[in-house]
Amino acid sequence: MGDILHDYDFLFSDTPLSRELAGLGFLAIDFVNKRWSVLTDWNYWFYNREKADIEPIRSRIHPDFFKSVQKYSGQIKSGKITEVEKIFKVKNNQGEWICILHKGAVVYKDEDGNSLLYVGTEADITHLKETEEEVRTQKFETESRANEAENLLQIGALITSSLNIDETVNHILDHVKTVVPYERASVQILSKEGLRVIGGLGYKDMDKVLGRVFPYPEKGSLSTRAIDDQKLVICSDIKKEFPKFYDPDESSPTVSWLGIPLIFRGEVLGLLSLDHTEENFYQDSHLKLATGFASFVSVALANARQHEKTHKMAMEDVLMKIGTRYCFEMQGSVIFANAQRNKEQVSVIMADIDHFKKVNDTYGHNVGDMVLREVGAICRRELRSSDIIARYGGEEIIFLFSNLDIDGAQFVMERVRKAISDHKYKSVKSRVSISVGLVTKRLDRDDTLEKMTKAADEMLYKAKESGRDKIVALDLDM
Repeated sequence: MGDILHDYDFLFSDTPLSRELAGLGFLAIDFVNKRWSVLTDWNYWFYNREKADIEPIRSRIHPDFFKSVQKYSGQIKSGKITEVEKIFKVKNNQGEWICILHKGAVVYKDEDGNSLLYVGTEADITHLKETEEEVRTQKFETESRANEAENLLQIGALITSSLNIDETVNHILDHVKTVVPYERASVQILSKEGLRVIGGLGYKDMDKVLGRVFPYPEKGSLSTRAIDDQKLVICSDIKKEFPKFYDPDESSPTVSWLGIPLIFRGEVLGLLSLDHTEENFYQDSHLKLATGFASFVSVALANARQHEKTHKMAMEDVLMKIGTRYCFEMQGSVIFANAQRNKEQVSVIMADIDHFKKVNDTYGHNVGDMVLREVGAICRRELRSSDIIARYGGEEIIFLFSNLDIDGAQFVMERVRKAISDHKYKSVKSRVSISVGLVTKRLDRDDTLEKMTKAADEMLYKAKESGRDKIVALDLDM
């Protein structure tokens, strides 16, 4: 359960999101780590942030309310009650008694029923006690603020739960409507080319939107203004303010537009674009909620992009731009298992660039790297999209073909071998060649990818021993 509480560390740190929630009257108590998330108004009422001491607050509670506050505080901590809504009086820093409306709930408990995490809101309702009408108005507003904060928290936990970039974008688009209404929305990532749309919702034809790149920077563009100023931009008449605005749905043109820059640690990641067909639809009231939501979106996108980058590094060899050994083992095992179920033929091929050490020693490692890059490009060009190719180690390359007999596999590898041999490599005077070991088998349940890889490696050894620049093949069914 302690690990779950770490998911909410952002509530207790000084970030734009926590400050935004504090401004909404949101507070949180971590009973395990004895942490308080302090709402902004406490500093005015009775709290000294520098001393960070909760104890003096109890001495500020009006005697008429002290016992009841003490009672339900203990019940919350022990888990006897999980929800509370109370009005009580405290003395503020000016010595005045003020009325506080407190509303909150226990989010997590331990196995013994003790509370672990409590969240709530507080608001000063003193001035609303003058009339019952004012009290009812403030209560409604306080509940709305509590719902908004709770909604933001729940949505934030959801959209940051996935590290897959596509899932993250879908979560964003699905849930932003619960915070800020829209008719069409898109998530756009900032790159050297401009703002590229990576996801959208509400469009009649997504093909007109997905993958589209909008210029950045662009003179007069509201998107450019939002990114450069790092501030939300509201537009009540988009065609009037920016006539070049791209609108894929001409039958129901966009009129109002809200651009939300997505910023993580000072870096602009992109833009969340919301469209509406009504004029003057987006108001200042939307800005506060959109700002809080944007903080969650930025964190989610940053995490997903970092995960995608890390995954790509693990799956693709940086130099040859083919798979890594890890990639081969992951993807190869899936194809191998599928072929095994269907009793299909599979070919495993090991190839090695002949005398590659001599290339490095003669021309230098930079030239050697160039040779590896170009060999990788040739292999990618000559193979089917369903074939698996990976750098197995050093200058060794491994291949996996499915649904090819030994003649078909040899034909493909001969084409690869010849293309590599015929290619002219800059700064390399000698011819570059490869030796190839190939095995093919119709799989049964006793076969393993490891066994076939070992057999292919043995054939590669025979190819090298018998003169190199050739293919030695073996049909394991014979």
